[in-house]
Amino acid sequence: MRNILPDDEKESIASQYYQRLVVAIEKAFNDYKDVVSLKGGNIQHLDFKARTICSMVHDFIRARIAEEFSDDSSVKYGESGGIFFLIIQNKILIRFKKMTKKLAISHIDTRQAVKFKWQEKLTAFPDDLTLFYAGYIPDKAWMGLVNVPLVCRRGETVLWQKDMRQEFKQFSIFGDSAKDGGSQADIQPKKTGRARPRKDNSDDKTGTND
Repeated sequence: MRNILPDDEKESIASQYYQRLVVAIEKAFNDYKDVVSLKGGNIQHLDFKARTICSMVHDFIRARIAEEFSDDSSVKYGESGGIFFLIIQNKILIRFKKMTKKLAISHIDTRQAVKFKWQEKLTAFPDDLTLFYAGYIPDKAWMGLVNVPLVCRRGETVLWQKDMRQEFKQFSIFGDSAKDGGSQADIQPKKTGRARPRKDNSDDKTGTND
């Protein structure tokens, strides 16, 4: 059976990487917008389908993750079994996906995708890795990101999740406050820990299975 890290260990490990994950994902989304702006303005009636956009963003994420983490010995990234992955401290394995606001994963239900979602055995990855999704939630116009979540789930149940962008902003605020002489008693950080498990039966299957 695959190992699932306790919530406090999920947080302590993942929080060290929130900023760089957000930077890589936001840069990738902006790369996509740059391509659409450059090419789309010269072609009448061009309408990128959702699957095309997701594939494009995913390819940019691959490049930006490599750019961001190439010199970090605590991280491994690459592709195995058709999955582009990021492994953190040999404890957490992340794949990257578009999500809905309800944190549903955009993918086609291949056997591999279902196994990943259910934290089941995958030939390409050892069982001591807990499986996560790093996602991006675009607005309706695909011009900005509503959220950049990190999610651990088993099937339709969300076991743990964080809005990495919001968490990083709070860390920055706390750090600035401490530098300015603010006392920790005056700063109440956002409560972390176990997310209330919830059922999610609204998977959006318009995206890509990359």
